Amino acid sequence: MKRHLLVADLEATCTNSEEFPRHEMELIQFGAVMIDMDDYSVVDKFDYYVKPILHPKMTYFCEELTGITDEILEEKAISMGEFCNKLNKDLKKYKGQYRWAAWGAFDKRFLMENLRQRKMSNNYPFHNIDYLNLSAIFKDIQGIKRKMGVKRAMAKCGLEFEGRQHNGYDDAYNTARMLPWILPKRAQR
Repeated sequence: MKRHLLVADLEATCTNSEEFPRHEMELIQFGAVMIDMDDYSVVDKFDYYVKPILHPKMTYFCEELTGITDEILEEKAISMGEFCNKLNKDLKKYKGQYRWAAWGAFDKRFLMENLRQRKMSNNYPFHNIDYLNLSAIFKDIQGIKRKMGVKRAMAKCGLEFEGRQHNGYDDAYNTARMLPWILPKRAQR
């Protein structure tokens, strides 16, 4: 059993109209926490903003949903290549002895697809790292039939969401807070 789990959440450019097609959504934020699975404590934090190329201006809908503005991206965002290099460098100290996870399957597929579209598949930061779909595990353990979002799942665990929903770091942190209900110690062995 690997001792660390990287719980991540990605935010993407988005629109609620036909300003651009869904397949042109781009990564704009990668938030994550590294969790020590022995005691569920946060041992590291990651929060990167990534410059969108196809649609560099945030839509009103996306700004309202995520809180990510053009100004935030101008000030903090780095290129996709820089993001991959920084993340790989920051994760190096864990020597591949971790798994990564997110709430659902979207984040993994989305990151891989964004890198493929930019012809950067070799930069994928999680080669040979196991992925856990925490939403699917939670549904199985809790005996839930329907898909449920992070906030509803937290309520089922008796937890309140902290921070802003649809902020990559806040979503990752809150997802990690549910780990005792998703991956209880007895299930980790």
